[in-house]
Amino acid sequence: MRARSLGARIAVFYFLGFAAFGMYVPYFPEWLEARDVRGVWMGVVLAALPALGIIAPPVIGALADALHLRGKVLRVATLVAAISFIFVALSARLSGSVALIVLALAIVVFGAMRSPITLIADVLTLEALGVENTRYGLLRLWGSAGFLFGALVAGDVFDPRAPYQVPLAIAGTYALTFGASLLLPSRAAPMPALTWGAIKAAVPSVAFLFAVLLSQLGQSAYDVCFTLFARDVGVTGARIGILWAVGVSAEIALMWKSSALLSRYGDKPMLVVGLLGAAVRWGLLSRATGFFWILLLQPLHACSFACVWIAGIAIAARDSRHPATSQGVFSATLAVGAMAGMVAWGALYDARGGSAVYAAAAIASVGACLVALFVRQSAAASAGTIA
Repeated sequence: MRARSLGARIAVFYFLGFAAFGMYVPYFPEWLEARDVRGVWMGVVLAALPALGIIAPPVIGALADALHLRGKVLRVATLVAAISFIFVALSARLSGSVALIVLALAIVVFGAMRSPITLIADVLTLEALGVENTRYGLLRLWGSAGFLFGALVAGDVFDPRAPYQVPLAIAGTYALTFGASLLLPSRAAPMPALTWGAIKAAVPSVAFLFAVLLSQLGQSAYDVCFTLFARDVGVTGARIGILWAVGVSAEIALMWKSSALLSRYGDKPMLVVGLLGAAVRWGLLSRATGFFWILLLQPLHACSFACVWIAGIAIAARDSRHPATSQGVFSATLAVGAMAGMVAWGALYDARGGSAVYAAAAIASVGACLVALFVRQSAAASAGTIA
């Protein structure tokens, strides 16, 4: 009963934390544009999140392992994230260079907090599940549901171009997430000392990290260009929302079944299948010409994101001695792929259009799939269970 109660509290934390992020991703660029933050400056502001996602997770993950902290890290991160968006709203009352400086500093602080929120929540979830850690997806799907809820509510209730509505909604939702973090355990169980040798041992294999990097490079084409591509092939605004919702729904469905899939097939096969599905998805998307054909491809989001994510978390969690450190390296590798994608796909889209972007993303995913074949299969998975 106690484990079930903790699982419910973790699910609430995931839902609220990702609901806040679901308000940020679709609508914050439009909010920036309304504040006349455009072009290079918009790129600089938006790039702060993945840039700090490279640095913060390994550092905070190692500190969380060294100090045996979990809930306390989440409390600090969610509270500071909420405060940072209060300052984002405050910047709308200012003008000129002062407004831009306040905005940039607030987003830098938010970027430093955002990645550790997901990282430590994932680690805490895996530790809470223990030997049942294949059930991770059953809790993490509440994050996907929260993201969808936040995006739908913000799009329906708030005006993204209004000065205060979106940033204060994000701040308020992170404040609720902070409240949920108070119900989570503060400290981890005792673990071995975090020496330099232990840190090196906690780093996942090079093949796995390279596969993850290439995978995220391909996936970022979806985050950066999908809405633009759908618009350019004639999909209306309301139907674009439907496409996003179908993708997230497929992601949730895969996470719902992930425990059985991991237990039966293991983490490496899930990773390879997910990457193969991503290659098929991007390749076919590069040839899509309208709403119906794109809609048929959206369920493959279950492969390109959910399957890869669940398998990646499982592989990174194989070192159970210092899980926050290994998950931090995994998270940072994802951020490197996202940063590379933000630089590459926007420029390629402007020069050659969406078809070229998704053809290149398919090539990146094929490369990731080939590299993933060299990832070691966990011994427990080979024997029919997951450690």
